[in-house]
Amino acid sequence: MEVIPLAHVPSRYTIREVLIVKRFICVCLFFLLILTAAFADDTPTLRIWGAYYDESIQSYASAGHNIDFRYSSFVDIAAAIASKNPDVDVFIFETYSGLDQIKKLNYYLPLPEDSTFQEHLNNLYPAFQLPLLDDNHIIGWYADAQPLGWRVLSPHVLDDAGVSAPHTFEELLDVCTALIDDGILGRDYLLISEYPYTPSGMLSFFIEQFIIASERVDGQVNFLRPEFSRMTAKIKEIVPENIKENRLADYELFTTTMVSFTPATDMELIPSVLDDAPSSLYYIADIAIINPYSNNIDGAIDLMRYLAAWKSDIAYLWDSSLSKPIIRPDYDEKVAQYQAEIARLEAKENRTTQDEDDLDRARRSLAYITEHPYSVSPEDIAYYQELVQYAYIPGDSPVTFDDALKTLMQRYLNGAFDAEGFARACQEHVNTVYLEMGLTPMYVPN
Repeated sequence: MEVIPLAHVPSRYTIREVLIVKRFICVCLFFLLILTAAFADDTPTLRIWGAYYDESIQSYASAGHNIDFRYSSFVDIAAAIASKNPDVDVFIFETYSGLDQIKKLNYYLPLPEDSTFQEHLNNLYPAFQLPLLDDNHIIGWYADAQPLGWRVLSPHVLDDAGVSAPHTFEELLDVCTALIDDGILGRDYLLISEYPYTPSGMLSFFIEQFIIASERVDGQVNFLRPEFSRMTAKIKEIVPENIKENRLADYELFTTTMVSFTPATDMELIPSVLDDAPSSLYYIADIAIINPYSNNIDGAIDLMRYLAAWKSDIAYLWDSSLSKPIIRPDYDEKVAQYQAEIARLEAKENRTTQDEDDLDRARRSLAYITEHPYSVSPEDIAYYQELVQYAYIPGDSPVTFDDALKTLMQRYLNGAFDAEGFARACQEHVNTVYLEMGLTPMYVPN
């Protein structure tokens, strides 16, 4: 069996798996941080609080800066903010958890108004610029950003059932119906790993994606779009209430995943929930923000300059100025390794069956790496530049799939509304949210 070099295998994880992986990596990097700090100079220690020790921060520490990183929950950070703790220099926020509150409280030190930061801001893809801005101030910089997308985990099952991979949410429902009719769930398959295939599960999936996509396309969430009532009616009608899924099944058909840690040609969007536009590419992003009460402001600003200028395959996800392909770092080493192995085996007399297998594997590995020398290829970059126009970075939007919408959804399932009434009720709720934020609703039910 051919062994493909690991660096060429795209990373694909569910949200739960990627969080586990990130935590494991963070622990490893934390111990590297301790070793790095032991050799740092006598400059003041930069104290950073956040949920993850991102690769960009680890890179800064490896460059010789003295870092004291503390794994902190949002509750920990909120307590530090409430007490105006001067012993924290930088907070790292996930954009979907707390960034909007930081802006409301003005609890940040704006980055210096110089041409360097403005130039780096202009280099960001458009969707990545707004989360960093508040009243035209740059409030911080990205430490990490990872896109969530869509993946067909078991394409052979679709082939066996004679159905194609879905590109719209309506097609997804039709495919799931066909697979259920085919008895697929009886063979220990889970339809969608993150959502149970029930009316409430599929409505939750649809509404979450609809909010994101409609806000990007329409400016505000527009539940009055005809596809919203049409699809919510179809979900209620065709998704069975009593189907028994084994949530611990060995196999999964579809997943909403962390599609890639770098640009890649096999990144896919979640099946479209809008009739006239693709779904959004949702990002889990970490933003570093300077504590305005820090007693090491200079050190914190230095970190921000480093993050803004950071060049890595990860930064290709948000920095449009990074457009040159990246040769994988171990390319020369691997080529030499495979060439040496081939030469050794070809020179060997009376090769065994195992030798022939090893020779064949080395030749194929050499052919693969010479044909795929990039960790980020020109094709990856070109494909991603088309895909990133659908990027959605949470943080500033006042509308989420909140408890009020979940309650309305349950009432709809219980028969309190028809589909059109459900759409109007949802729109009335989000309009109330917009009004509370001082915004004028753009879409008002008749």
